[in-house]
Amino acid sequence: MPRGDQVTRIYQLLMELVRSPRGVPAQVLAERRGIRLRTVYRDLEALRRVGFPIERTAQGRWRLAEDWQAQLPFPLQAEEILALHTARDFLRPLRSTPLGRAFDQLYARLVGGNGPQGELFPYYRALLQTRSAFAVDYRPHLPKLETLCAGIQQYRTVRAVYWGLNRPEPTMRELDPYRLYFDPTLEGLYLFAWCHLRKAIRVFAVHRFENVRLTNQTFSPPLEFDANAFLRDAFRVWREANVQTVRFRVHPPLARWVAERQLHASQQIRRVDRGAVEVELTVEASEEIKRFLLQLGAYVEVLSPEGLRSAIANELQLALRRYLPPPKESLSPGDKVTLPSPSAGLNKAPVRAGARRQREAR
Repeated sequence: MPRGDQVTRIYQLLMELVRSPRGVPAQVLAERRGIRLRTVYRDLEALRRVGFPIERTAQGRWRLAEDWQAQLPFPLQAEEILALHTARDFLRPLRSTPLGRAFDQLYARLVGGNGPQGELFPYYRALLQTRSAFAVDYRPHLPKLETLCAGIQQYRTVRAVYWGLNRPEPTMRELDPYRLYFDPTLEGLYLFAWCHLRKAIRVFAVHRFENVRLTNQTFSPPLEFDANAFLRDAFRVWREANVQTVRFRVHPPLARWVAERQLHASQQIRRVDRGAVEVELTVEASEEIKRFLLQLGAYVEVLSPEGLRSAIANELQLALRRYLPPPKESLSPGDKVTLPSPSAGLNKAPVRAGARRQREAR
């Protein structure tokens, strides 16, 4: 099993214990998570090894000790405190959200309990500084984020109005929320959810939701849903069932900028004449890759597929029309044209009264 799936499974098991202070039988944990009983015991032991006080009650229930939160403080090295400060800087746009508040509490407990070590931070901050990488301010979206988090944790369907990027009108959606996902390239939060309208897993931009409400309807989440696996063929986060080989050539000076980056896991790059590079990706030819290529302007040429090449050419022609002056109207032979008088548009100087009388006398 991939390491990421195992970590996700153990985390979900921990959340089950957090939500059940009286304890849960191991068999019930196995049924809820859809895993084998021996896997539950192995995961419980893994949690115990990393410091969580897991105990079994006289009734055979597994739980966290009543004072488990008081048993967590760990001594930290100064570099580890720096890592916490750096992570908090990254999460600054989410400061008011459930995730941001939880991280602030964790930070206060871990760093606040480390005495003089916390005072070393100003020195270590000279090594590294960060900039919050969020294009959207999520503070106005706090209520909807809280509702979505509750839906994910409680396995409850949510009902919401959603504004699609390319749709003039919003649509009402019923969604089974699976996971919140941050994309560092798009600098935003996205929701992975089963859409009752589309009968499929869809990706939604969190800031485009309105009137998010929890329903009383519950759902069973997929046992091993992995957002990264779901996006394996996507260029960014939007999915379209049309995986193709996309080839394009980038010319200097942007050729070096593109060659320095990992655009997709399938990426292959080769250098060609005059400093240009050719890039090949096996991805879903979606609007996202078209937007990316348009950002490169005149320095990129799409080689294949032909449909994407034509789409880029059409977009560039439309952009060019916006910058060119409007064409002059052509006249047919039968059109009548009123020509202005020779003096039209000239600035006439004021005529003095004496000069006017002299002309009248003539």
